[in-house]
Amino acid sequence: MINAADSVQYVRINRAFLGEEDAYVMAQHPDSFNYADILDVTFERWESGIKKDSYLLERDSSFTLEPGIFANTPNILYKTPASKLIQQNSDYKLNIYNRVTGETTSSMAAALNDITVTVPVVFPGSTITVPLYNSAPYKVKFTPNEEAAVYNLTIKFNYTEFPNGNPTNFVYKSVDWNLGNIPNSSNGEILKLNFRVMICFSC
Repeated sequence: MINAADSVQYVRINRAFLGEEDAYVMAQHPDSFNYADILDVTFERWESGIKKDSYLLERDSSFTLEPGIFANTPNILYKTPASKLIQQNSDYKLNIYNRVTGETTSSMAAALNDITVTVPVVFPGSTITVPLYNSAPYKVKFTPNEEAAVYNLTIKFNYTEFPNGNPTNFVYKSVDWNLGNIPNSSNGEILKLNFRVMICFSC
């Protein structure tokens, strides 16, 4: 998945393995599933059917996996150069060339554009207030990206918590409310989502 909001994209390339040993034992050997330094991994940026750019991804082993079935080090990834940010409204082709076999494997993915939120209207640097109790539904509307299949809306409630009678001894906290997946079946039309906020302070 390509995320234009990330400054660096990471690609993991592993291989399947067979052998005479138990699979769990072999999984603890990193050369069972990691390729040696024999791959040339490149990104191509395409726009309206025209190739605009091509660059080599960097082999990276700086991240360590959590201990588990597979060996956690080295953890081989391929990352985009820091100077190559993902451009929206573009398609990206991943090419993996094996210098030993001479074979190339490719795949294509689209970089999604930002959505346009029409309700609520929020200006840069401003905030909105959602009533903690409101019988009328609160509305969110946005124009989706045609390439996206599903959207997910999460509302983050930020609040301060302090002991009764001691408001200066507070800590900042937050809680996320996930409203689930919203299928994009509107063919570019504005998507609408209504919800009610009712919070019980004595529950």
